[in-house]
Amino acid sequence: MTKPSETIKSYRELCEVALFENEELTTAELRQITGCSARTARRCKAGYSDVGEKFTEADPIEYITNDKYHYNAHDDIYFVPLKKRTMQIKGETLRNMKKEYCNSDGEYSTINQIANKYAIPRKWFVELKELLGWTHDDVTFTDEEIIRKDVDVLVVESIEHKKANFIVKYEKQKSKGEKEDAIKWRNFEEGTLKPWADIINVPSDYVPNIITTDKRSDWNCKTLVVNVSDEHFGYGKGSNALIGSNKGVDPFVVQNRLEHASQELSEWCNNLGITFNEAKIFRLGDTIDAELNERTTKGTARPQMLSAEQNWETATRATADFIANIKANCAKNVSVHSVVGNHAEFLDHALTDWLWARFIQQDGIHIHNINGKWQSVVVGKTQFLINHGKGLSFMKDVLDTKKENTMLKRLINVNKLDYCNTKYHEVIIGHSHHRFFAETGEFNLTVLPSVIGDDSYTEDINKSSRPAIKAFIVDLEKGITDEKNIFFDYKRIKLC
Repeated sequence: MTKPSETIKSYRELCEVALFENEELTTAELRQITGCSARTARRCKAGYSDVGEKFTEADPIEYITNDKYHYNAHDDIYFVPLKKRTMQIKGETLRNMKKEYCNSDGEYSTINQIANKYAIPRKWFVELKELLGWTHDDVTFTDEEIIRKDVDVLVVESIEHKKANFIVKYEKQKSKGEKEDAIKWRNFEEGTLKPWADIINVPSDYVPNIITTDKRSDWNCKTLVVNVSDEHFGYGKGSNALIGSNKGVDPFVVQNRLEHASQELSEWCNNLGITFNEAKIFRLGDTIDAELNERTTKGTARPQMLSAEQNWETATRATADFIANIKANCAKNVSVHSVVGNHAEFLDHALTDWLWARFIQQDGIHIHNINGKWQSVVVGKTQFLINHGKGLSFMKDVLDTKKENTMLKRLINVNKLDYCNTKYHEVIIGHSHHRFFAETGEFNLTVLPSVIGDDSYTEDINKSSRPAIKAFIVDLEKGITDEKNIFFDYKRIKLC
């Protein structure tokens, strides 16, 4: 029998290949080997083409055949006999499949990925790759490529394949990162931003509750500095509860304490016969105990005594009233400087924005934006450095002379210009709910008590402190010349 002709395809070509190898095959054997119809097997056995003409001598075709598959190099087609069928695969497709499945660098596709991409049943590909002996750590080239191509060409193609794999992997990771960022934003928007936006609107009829006191003479050479830290509006159950409430800190008790503090400061100024030209209020964070979804910044669940809306309204009005009373009774001008805490960082920002909007049209009150975890504020020749205090070990390190220089360098870097242009340096932090003061050769450290008093964290570090607000009188030339602690009485209740 002659060699197979060039214009062959499908089952007829398989029959020709089989007969070319063994002319003694019967029609039944042809059907069993190729899976063709009886008519095709009979015509091929009889030596006829599919158009009814006898086979003629054709130009020889490069044909590679082994015991596993047949490869027609002229038409670039592979014929792979599986258990129940013979797969006819274009050479380019089979080579791409091997490049994707076999990669010694570990960047390979799975069986399902290849089956889905090339639209073939999974079990067919499993049978195909097992028949051809493919493994993940195999080379990416077929036997025919290795035989026909120069080694240098194979090296270049391998490098190009690695470049393509790198681009695909980069795009996948980029897409994954974008998806994760989108999910984070959606959770933040739905869990915090939208609920806050729904309750941020303040009634237009709001009027600050001003406490009337006597008029006093001006005193322009001194500045009043008031420090407020850790009000924790809405604090849930803990080791410390106020006014006999087992639900934690009563927000209205905190509101009353701020009102009481403003009265005490007014009486203090009145007794001194002072109306300050300027008062500075330092808000050191954790005004609100948890985000509006009743979780801290780290996601810790915090049961609340009031609803998020009630808690927000109580906190904002109490803070605004406190500022307005300082302006009305203690100083001509009030500036408010804030830092974020560790319980509700977003709401510390939101509250600052709310105060700015509330007082934007009121002369003599200026609300400064939160520009970072540290704030540098200059009063005459004194630099105040304020920070919430989370993650700082000042109380221990400030007494360690070996660490003092490292701490000083960190403080200088907050604002080098302010540090160089001032004589006195005061570091003010909160967070620990514990009063503490220490002097060093270069700066003084003041750790503020909280408005709510000690809590479980204070117990953990074996500290205790009465709830209080601390105020300073700062001489523009001499620094701090006087201070006042406004203490609040409370009954501490151990929860069972």
